[in-house]
Amino acid sequence: MPRKQNGFGKSKAFNGVSTRVNKSAKKSAAGTYPSDRRYGSSVHRSVIEKYDLDSTWAKWRRGLEYYYQGSWEKLYERDTDNKIVVDSDGDPVTQEITSKLYQGTPEEMDVKFTSFRYPTKRADTRNHYVVKRANVNPPNLGTISEVLNDPDVDSDNRAYGEVWIQGSFNSALRRMVNERITDGETEATITNVLTANKRPAIYVGKSYPQNTTTLTVSVPLSEVLATTHVINNNNNVQSLVGEIGYLKDFFVEQSLSNEVFSDDAYDFQVSAEHTGSSQEFEILDRTDLPPSLYDIAALPKLYDTTNASFTLNGNYKFLKEQYQRFFGKQYLTGDVVETEVSTVAFSVMPFTINSLLIVGNQVEITSIPFDGTLTLYASNANGYLTIADHSFTKTVLDEYDSVSYHKLGAVGAPSWYRKDTDVDPWMDEVFTSGNQLKPADVYCCSCPDYSKSQIRMPETQGADGAVANRQARYPLPTVMSESDFLALGLNQAAGIVQSWEDRRHRLGFKMCKHTIATMFMDSLKIKEPNSYPTVEVRKAFEEKLEADIKENNAQNIASIERLGITTVELVYALAAGLNLDDIETAYVMLNSNY
Repeated sequence: MPRKQNGFGKSKAFNGVSTRVNKSAKKSAAGTYPSDRRYGSSVHRSVIEKYDLDSTWAKWRRGLEYYYQGSWEKLYERDTDNKIVVDSDGDPVTQEITSKLYQGTPEEMDVKFTSFRYPTKRADTRNHYVVKRANVNPPNLGTISEVLNDPDVDSDNRAYGEVWIQGSFNSALRRMVNERITDGETEATITNVLTANKRPAIYVGKSYPQNTTTLTVSVPLSEVLATTHVINNNNNVQSLVGEIGYLKDFFVEQSLSNEVFSDDAYDFQVSAEHTGSSQEFEILDRTDLPPSLYDIAALPKLYDTTNASFTLNGNYKFLKEQYQRFFGKQYLTGDVVETEVSTVAFSVMPFTINSLLIVGNQVEITSIPFDGTLTLYASNANGYLTIADHSFTKTVLDEYDSVSYHKLGAVGAPSWYRKDTDVDPWMDEVFTSGNQLKPADVYCCSCPDYSKSQIRMPETQGADGAVANRQARYPLPTVMSESDFLALGLNQAAGIVQSWEDRRHRLGFKMCKHTIATMFMDSLKIKEPNSYPTVEVRKAFEEKLEADIKENNAQNIASIERLGITTVELVYALAAGLNLDDIETAYVMLNSNY
């Protein structure tokens, strides 16, 4: 009878162990691995490996080298012959796109975008784009009265990674969660807006179940029949099915009225029917949908009126876990929230017309069911802002003992500033009391390091015969992704963009080698980070950087050859610059012509 092994395998399993000492064991991939390798397991990094991954020094060093080597191209205006337009002095004219933040609301702000292109091997288009959003005459958002950053007194807030500031704030801040604000020196990201009672001033819900929000717009039948498009289609109003409907005041804010609140264990829900009258409404030809909402007026117009009325029907879910901590021991319910809020806001994106129904002398135009958001607002007068404590930076003139060591540029050239990204708000002075807050200029990039997203477009057979259609292998949401509710919008655009960005990264000061190089080009010097990686990693990095720079010429040629195949990377960067939420970003990505 064979001897029992007791689960240790055969007794000769350890025979033949190598006794060589001139060759080290093969190094495995980084991290520790769970023994159970079934679906759902993950790699866990060691402390040193995690430190090296979190270090921002490598991207700073790459960005500085890109700036020195000129591995970029600014986008300039071009004429009909595709030649760069020059001004009276012979200098190229920078391509600028004017837009508005929070368009259609009383708080809309003028902004302008400039863009820079970087060659890369790691994108289907062989290009990444950095978009700089500069504020034009930025409004005063409020005045700070107190900064609550004492690590002992405000330890509860510190545990949540938040610094609270109190002041007299503009209502526009309620729309600016995830935006960066500045007092002229300190800059950081807003995570939430609170009332004077330290309760949330904002509650954001999303369509639930998915794709159940509908919009019906009613317009005069006589006006529709008089349009050239309908006349050319034998007076058939159904010819407008599939075109784009557009309510010009697509951001709507109303007083709380007929909303119905209900409760579940982990969420509360709001069912709402919102109406409006005397609205400006247009039907647009969908053949040339523009890349973003700012130039929606460029679409061919099939019909317009000022006599439209609309009805929006939807059911929205709000997660209690996002708000319960502000209510302490009081259990959060929909009824409690209903007593806190006074206004409701929603956005109606341009929609595809699903059907038209003639009712008397009116035409009822119904949208295809879509995902939407519903925002409930409470007053934030004399309230608080919560700021992500890992998002702080400081920007000052790049001088040392009041002396600048930069060479003097041309007359009118901008002064050099220095941005410190290693600011600890629990030790450093931030947001000086009495200073006014304004929206900050931001730099957005389409690369995976900045966006924590992979943007994909189909590739065809190349000159060498190779075929690499990476869209056929695009990643779907994984076990480590955001929940289905939080990623409700972008999950629908998984064929074009797949994001693994978490909340911490979204609220931090986001930067990559491309944005760092762009800031240097804008006379904004990024201070060298103090988070140096280990010696082994730095040595390997220098070798990789040298090879990367040598490949620049080849990458530039490839990027120029593929420059015109799609604008998907540029569209995504613009969406980030406009602070669109995930549902709005998904709409732009899914409905743009690239």
